[in-house]
Amino acid sequence: MLEIKENSISGYTAKTSKPFNLLDVYSIPESISVSYNKNFDMSSGYRTKSMITMAMYNNSGEVLGVIQLINKRKDYDQRIPGKKLDEDQIIPFNNNDVEFLDDLASLAAIALENARLYQEIRQMFEGFVKASVVAIEAKDPVTHGHSERVADLTVAMAETINKIQEGPFAKVNFSEKDLLQIRYASLLHDFGKVSVNEEVLTKSKKLFPYELENLKSRYKYIRKSIESDYRQECLDYIEHNGLEKYNEAKPELDKAFQNRLQEIDETINLLIKSNEPTVLEEGCSNRIAELSNSTYKDKEGNETPYLTERETTALSIKRGSLSESERLEIESHVKHSYEFLARIPWTKDLSRVPEIAYSHHEKLNGKGYPNHRSEQDIPLESQMMGITDIFDALTAQDRPYKPALPLQKALNILHMDANNNALNKDLVDLFEKEKIYSCLKEKPIE
Repeated sequence: MLEIKENSISGYTAKTSKPFNLLDVYSIPESISVSYNKNFDMSSGYRTKSMITMAMYNNSGEVLGVIQLINKRKDYDQRIPGKKLDEDQIIPFNNNDVEFLDDLASLAAIALENARLYQEIRQMFEGFVKASVVAIEAKDPVTHGHSERVADLTVAMAETINKIQEGPFAKVNFSEKDLLQIRYASLLHDFGKVSVNEEVLTKSKKLFPYELENLKSRYKYIRKSIESDYRQECLDYIEHNGLEKYNEAKPELDKAFQNRLQEIDETINLLIKSNEPTVLEEGCSNRIAELSNSTYKDKEGNETPYLTERETTALSIKRGSLSESERLEIESHVKHSYEFLARIPWTKDLSRVPEIAYSHHEKLNGKGYPNHRSEQDIPLESQMMGITDIFDALTAQDRPYKPALPLQKALNILHMDANNNALNKDLVDLFEKEKIYSCLKEKPIE
């Protein structure tokens, strides 16, 4: 694209919006304050002579550009490609040429306007996608950057597959439009999280923070009650048996008191330990079951439960931080993502974005969600995204509730899932062999 200056031929045409027909650009009438820049001719050895220039403008009268024809040939039918044009074969453009160029300029203006509108729509949609990612991360700040990283990894995997000439992916090729579709599906794969309860979405331990504080406060109360009851027991003992016998019995009374306090301390420590999203030990599980059926009764007969029903359910989770109902709520984000994406009037080139995003949590063995699809029903793009999604979750270095796994350990987990027919083994092998993960700016821990 050339800069249009007011004293240039193109600038004059754009300013006046009128056709400009010159017999010889080297002999422009002095009455017209324009000049022809001969630098191009001098550098190329080409002699520009006759020229016709026409402005291109839209329905609003806005000039979009200028179209220009140079050197009409008298010997057009006898021309020899590659042979230098003889200056005596150059003739002026006539009125028919002006009319032809006017029609051509109108068509070019329409095409240019459509291209510009398409670009504006594309930029607007890009902005919408980025805004959607911001909305996802605002809902779940601990996964900041996850969508971008999954998109980068999945597109990098698709581009790598395009280079493969043999093996299971030799006949697979993703066009530029396919790559854009994969990118959008990856960026928006978690959009449904905006409809998930934020408290559940960001839950890092088995109990919610306020539930853990309530539990600790209850055990502080129980401990204080034991201390108060012990003091009352001592006073009662002195009253009924006298100070001398009390002093004799005090070591045993103190020991029993300390044992009760120690039991309470060990219990709350066990419950705090059980609150972590690690595998629950059998001993902890049995103790939680015992506590769920027990209460503390003080001297006045007031009963305090060691564990509420809700706490028992949460702390009995065998692994992770989510109860079954909470896990199902988290998993529902896939369905919400699909329902949201399916409402967007995608172009034909992007029509599979909802479908690709919908299946990224499906497993080849049918044990994924939300539809428990089998391998043949899961798009290859979704299988790729399933791998990159898991990998990023394992290696992300910004999750406050878990440390990032080393690279090799994360890859081993992917291979383990592949061996269990949950992930596509060929894709996992490709992911490691081609070091797809190296495309990330923030590399996984080695």
